[in-house]
Amino acid sequence: MGLVLFDVSNNQLFGDIPSSMENMSHLVTLDLSNNTLFGGTPSWMGKMLYLQELLMVNNHFKGPIPMEFCKFNGSLQFLDLSANNISGSLVTLDLSNNQLTGNIPNWTGSLSALVYLLLNNNNFEGRIPVDLCKLLRLRLIDVSNNNLSGTIPFCLFNTILDDSSHAYDSRSFSADVPIEFTMKNKSYSYKGRVISYLSGIDLSCNKLTDRVSGSFSQPLEKQDPFQLVGLHFLSFFSVAYNNLSGTTPQRTGQFATFEESSYVGNPFLCGEPLPKNCSTDGSSSSMPKNSTDEGFIDMKAFYASFVGSYTVMPLCIAIVVYINPYWRQAWFYHVEAAIMSCYYFVLDNILPKRFR
Repeated sequence: MGLVLFDVSNNQLFGDIPSSMENMSHLVTLDLSNNTLFGGTPSWMGKMLYLQELLMVNNHFKGPIPMEFCKFNGSLQFLDLSANNISGSLVTLDLSNNQLTGNIPNWTGSLSALVYLLLNNNNFEGRIPVDLCKLLRLRLIDVSNNNLSGTIPFCLFNTILDDSSHAYDSRSFSADVPIEFTMKNKSYSYKGRVISYLSGIDLSCNKLTDRVSGSFSQPLEKQDPFQLVGLHFLSFFSVAYNNLSGTTPQRTGQFATFEESSYVGNPFLCGEPLPKNCSTDGSSSSMPKNSTDEGFIDMKAFYASFVGSYTVMPLCIAIVVYINPYWRQAWFYHVEAAIMSCYYFVLDNILPKRFR
């Protein structure tokens, strides 16, 4: 077993981090804070399989964070690089499959170089922030399986529609850092050069409400209307399991490749590829018509409640009559009176006519 703790913080160390430290492969804690170390952040640190705590606070490190830092295999628990001269751009923000709560912070809109935003499978709530429309290089956004509500800021589609905003350098992506994205109900892991061609929007499994049509506009943000079908390079699109209404986009171009699963779970959405047809004039009201009302009623539950009601009511009457002798006598009195009334009615009005 090699060295597991190396703490040289709060000293007067000067110069680059020696490459010989790469041989400390069993390190669990490495603390180089509060020194005068400079140079780039060594990429070999990302190969330390057992490293859990890495502190390099208050030094003079510069340059970007190596992509090898993404290969800690889940061992790293604490990373502090504050008070340095580290530079570079955040291209991918992946916080998916966690237990994050609250609103999506507005500061995400200030990450101007962000291309991939993955916040799926959390507990985010509230609205999708309009500040995300400031991410002019955004190419993929996945906020599925949260508790987001409100309307969709369709300026996001304007951003992805702008081809000129995607002129980023694909070499900035590491071939070894995968990005997971769900397409057609299956999760795929992408890495390498194919990532630079990946684009998509997944808003499924939320509580979003809006009206969908062939052309979207966003009057709140005063965006110009545009055609969704113009998103010719969109790899994936899903608004499933929300509360959207209206007609699905016209099945032309790239949208002809999207299946029913992209829209399923929106009861007031109609048009291909959904089985529900829209009215002949192309309009769709937010409420179902009388002819289709039964489609929104669970008939099994209706019949069950009907039978249950008419079973419980006689039982309640029988229990009251059995317990209370006064009501029992009154009940039998009225039943006997009703039977005698019917008997004499039949005797006086029906039987004499038959024997005439």
